[in-house]
Amino acid sequence: MKIFIIFFFLITIFLKSEVSLFKNNTFKCDTTKFYMPIKVSSYDFKTGKIVCIQDTKVKSEKVRNSYISSSLGRSSHPKTALLYELNGYTTLTTNGIYRDSFDDASYAKIDDKVIIVSGSQKVGVWNSESIQMENLYQHNNHFMIGKVYPYKNKIFASGYSTLLIDSSKTCVMVNFESSKYEENTLEEVSFKGFYDISKFQKNYKIRDLIKTEEPFMKRHIEFLNTASIFANSNYALKKDNFFVINCFGAEILEYDYDLNILNKFGLDEIVKLRDIELGDLTDINQLKGNKRASSVTNFFHNDNNNTFIIQYKFSKFMQENGYPETEIFIFSIDKNKIIDRFPFKGDINGYDPTKNRISILNNIDDSTFEVEIYEIK
Repeated sequence: MKIFIIFFFLITIFLKSEVSLFKNNTFKCDTTKFYMPIKVSSYDFKTGKIVCIQDTKVKSEKVRNSYISSSLGRSSHPKTALLYELNGYTTLTTNGIYRDSFDDASYAKIDDKVIIVSGSQKVGVWNSESIQMENLYQHNNHFMIGKVYPYKNKIFASGYSTLLIDSSKTCVMVNFESSKYEENTLEEVSFKGFYDISKFQKNYKIRDLIKTEEPFMKRHIEFLNTASIFANSNYALKKDNFFVINCFGAEILEYDYDLNILNKFGLDEIVKLRDIELGDLTDINQLKGNKRASSVTNFFHNDNNNTFIIQYKFSKFMQENGYPETEIFIFSIDKNKIIDRFPFKGDINGYDPTKNRISILNNIDDSTFEVEIYEIK
């Protein structure tokens, strides 16, 4: 009850924005070829197109025979990236040994003229108008399957387990050079970890809860139990700089492309939420099942009013104590603080900074889904 009262008090302080449904667009899925529901998607406000990753109704020998996939509970069906328009769809990726094969695709992003699809060891970049692959980045799987951000001859990502275990660095910049053998293909030449999050890990003394005294095993067990809390990060790439926020949500960092820190913006309200969630841990098993793994799931920068839109998903533990499923925070760079926060249900898959609108995908039935567009006023 005390936690709920604190939450209600904070919401009444910040709640100023109104979020209203602006419009929705309905799309049909070819259920003879692809499975519903759709869990991974990205919407482009400029074109009205949406890219989705779906399971295909064809068994994949490679995936079906994979011990790792079965042990993690992954689908035995290969993935396909599809580009939907109101009048139909186009298949982007293939299956098998082809260059555009992404059987294990886990992330897709569409932004104006570019589509990005990521698999376990490669990232493809397509032109969204011609539907032609423009670049293929081949890497050595230095990061966990999640969001990736290509920029010229680099890819920014997060969750590289070795970096996290050895040095508590959550982000990685992978450098590429053009392949000598394949056109429009880039091959990895080096990588560098950055953004040390050890100060946040140490605040909650999680390592002290692990009984083994062997240093590497202690760090490894800590990683396995806290990867969902600290491992992944969201980026907002700009021409000369970029912003990054760890899923823990304690701060926003601004970097240049030489990885020099230009600015830090603290998110005290989110830190207080993490204190509620992690401050009273007495047993490492309290972290099992991601019960206390709240997370920043989406992050957007608005150049027009110099603000960030941060979507924060509350863990089962926090929801049991009166918090909503998800909440949106608006941070002002000029005021250097969170200026608004409000509950919002749905995973944001697109943002229009010119109109301050967000989008989500809603699975309606076994063959139909819609994109709902909301306006923040």
